[in-house]
Amino acid sequence: MWQTLKNLVTMANARALLKKTAGDIFTNWNGDVDPARLIGYGFVMLGGLEFLGLTLYDTLHSHHFDSMSFSTGIVAISGAVMAAAGGVRWKQGSEVPMPRDGEK
Repeated sequence: MWQTLKNLVTMANARALLKKTAGDIFTNWNGDVDPARLIGYGFVMLGGLEFLGLTLYDTLHSHHFDSMSFSTGIVAISGAVMAAAGGVRWKQGSEVPMPRDGEK
């Protein structure tokens, strides 16, 4: 069983999944990069990575994991993701669908 799972999780599959996920997050319905998504989700991702890094640093430095502060931070980051998603959805509702470049 573990060999089958190990064969499914390869670097090529992980790269393909990461590429597909980033493409879905940062592009609009016709495949163009959407600045609202790039900036909104980008700041939330950077803030989330910083939060996790500083949590790891604090835990290793103080030898104590503060679960209440961690859960409060996760809830705040989740709220920021929801705010970014709401802004992207609001912007998407006001866009006029346009054909791709070269299409009529």
